[in-house]
Amino acid sequence: MSPDLELFDYLFSKCLEITQETYDYLPAENDPSYSYPFIHVGNVTENGAVTKTSHSASFSIVIDVWGTREQRREVASLADKVYWLGGYPFETDNHKFYCRLDDQQKQIMIDNSVANTVYVRGMVTLRFYLEEEK
Repeated sequence: MSPDLELFDYLFSKCLEITQETYDYLPAENDPSYSYPFIHVGNVTENGAVTKTSHSASFSIVIDVWGTREQRREVASLADKVYWLGGYPFETDNHKFYCRLDDQQKQIMIDNSVANTVYVRGMVTLRFYLEEEK
């Protein structure tokens, strides 16, 4: 399996451990099957470098925590737990990933992109590096 898919699956499973309200899509506004706050595991971006003798890559993934404006404390707490997923190296079935905390970002912001609605959004950007295979 490709490293980006294994990274996504690993982080999705870790977010499910944080809360069962974890999705790989943004639920529709009128969808009764979800509740706030929830985690949305988003896009993975790969930046690769290939030479004659090696392949290395870094991966960025954006994970959002969404809540109502009254849930700022809960959103911040969940975003902090997501942020620390980028604090430790780990292995998947086929790859080893490591990270540096100075490459991680966390923002808590107000989102009013939906008319007449105010949400609190915790946006966490994690960067992982693929350990070069020997």
